[in-house]
Amino acid sequence: MPATISNGFDLARIFPVFQGRLGWHQPTITGMPTLDADNLEATSGRYYDRGFHKAVTVQNYYETQENPDITDLQFNALLQDEDQAVITRLINAVLNKPQLIEHVVDYTRVAYRQSIIIPNMGMAVGYRINISPGDYAVNIDSVGLLFDGAVTFNMYLFNDLILAPVQTQSVTTVANTQVRVSLDWVMNYINSATSGGNLGGVWYLMYFQDDLGDVHAIDEQLNMWSKTKILGAIPFQSDKVGALDFNRTNVSANYRTYGFNFEVSCYRDYTQTLIQNASLFDEARGLTMAINVIEQILFTSRANGNQRVMQDIANRLSPSLDMQSGEFNSNPYVSGLKQQLARELNRINLVFSPKPVPMSVPIGGVYGGDYMYEGYDIRDMPSRQEPYGTFP
Repeated sequence: MPATISNGFDLARIFPVFQGRLGWHQPTITGMPTLDADNLEATSGRYYDRGFHKAVTVQNYYETQENPDITDLQFNALLQDEDQAVITRLINAVLNKPQLIEHVVDYTRVAYRQSIIIPNMGMAVGYRINISPGDYAVNIDSVGLLFDGAVTFNMYLFNDLILAPVQTQSVTTVANTQVRVSLDWVMNYINSATSGGNLGGVWYLMYFQDDLGDVHAIDEQLNMWSKTKILGAIPFQSDKVGALDFNRTNVSANYRTYGFNFEVSCYRDYTQTLIQNASLFDEARGLTMAINVIEQILFTSRANGNQRVMQDIANRLSPSLDMQSGEFNSNPYVSGLKQQLARELNRINLVFSPKPVPMSVPIGGVYGGDYMYEGYDIRDMPSRQEPYGTFP
């Protein structure tokens, strides 16, 4: 699994989209740091120091952070780190389902091994893989190679809607000994990070037999194919077309292992949905930053004139963090920052985990207004006890 994956989303892809939506105003007070473009940017038109809480200002944050000798460069980096911490904290609060769904290998083999050699016929061979629609990812953790000789060749990951290989890695075999090679390749049903991007499509984990030379794959005798929840995989072979392509229209399915098993981790991956809905978190981010700044004022170890004034004010304002007023779902709603944040998180959670809606489907007219289905009037079907053999 990629190192940047955290509890169902990819931080490396989330931060560039989320950061820059909310920014800070440049303070005009003498002695304040000069903010860089990253911290001034606010593409949503909303700012952390406007509209969330009067205590949230660059000056208050600057004078209560722990380093009295901080440079402008360091302070700008600190604001970016704080922004990332707010984003991560909020997404984790919303996406609180277990991340890992399953961790399996494609098949298990019998206790003994039969050395059935697969002849090289110049084909593209491997596994044809379908991914379930939805917020899921399938990570190909590794492959276990079993060949009758030592050879170095390339393993590929193709998507049938993208001409070039999405992933390529050189692997080396050892004669008649399984070799595990880590891959860490991610497949999604929809993914803007894939080369060119993919909307659906079938995946192919494969190699070209021409690259093996005189070495051959060993076809293992299976005990069973693994039952999986998120993906379906079946061995295939197809004619090679050109140097790095194969016939994707006429693909022959079979039950050969082609000299390798593969290990996968299937997990929830909300990255693409989050990228498309970053605006849903704007209000919650502003509230969280306000809470963080007030708590920093309350608990800072710094000692300066403005800090003492602000800490006195914050002590009087601290009840605003936890103040409760009215019903949780009342409208209009006025309450403490933490209660406002809880209400906002509840609203966002309903987007990602909506409650099931009862549905009533009438039997009449469900077939386009015609009550006939395969020769029967669906309002007058035979009784359940009647043998099915008497149906037309």
